[in-house]
Amino acid sequence: MSSDLFLDGLPAAFVTLVEQVQIASGLVGFLLSRLHLVFLRRYDLVGANWKPPADSGLT
Repeated sequence: MSSDLFLDGLPAAFVTLVEQVQIASGLVGFLLSRLHLVFLRRYDLVGANWKPPADSGLT
């Protein structure tokens, strides 16, 4: 009886996990696209001599 409950609950848990992964990947993609836009705007405003701030770890 308990094995039937386990097998019945597994697909629902798996679907929930897949949905959470899809939501998380969507959020990460959105944040990366926003960061990319901010970076492009900053680079475009300053021009070709742009350098990252010293404390950003990009230098």
